[in-house]
Order: sequence, then C-alpha cells, then structure tokens
Amino acid sequence: MATGKAQKKDKLRHAEYYDFQEIQDKLYADSSKGKVFKHLVEIIALPENIVSDE
Repeated sequence: MATGKAQKKDKLRHAEYYDFQEIQDKLYADSSKGKVFKHLVEIIALPENIVSDE
C-alpha cells in the first residue's frame, strides 16, 4: 500500500492514464475565468472516477 508522496504520485499517474488530467486542467482553467459549472454529475460519474484500486 502506497503512503504519502507515493500515494499522491499513484493518483496523478492514474489521472493521466485515464486522460482525466486533461478534464481537471480544463475545469481548473475555466474556474479561474469565473465560469459557473452545472451538470458536473456527468463528470463525477465517469467510469475512470469510479475505478477502484482494490
């Protein structure tokens, strides 16, 4: 089981592997411009966000 920095690195690697990093970057950029978000459940419910590491 990973802890500390290793766990953070594993999460980043997982996000990059499933191309979710691109979605996170876009959401961050849009939020920095003051965009108000609606319908985020579709993003939250993406299979790559529900994948279990068990």
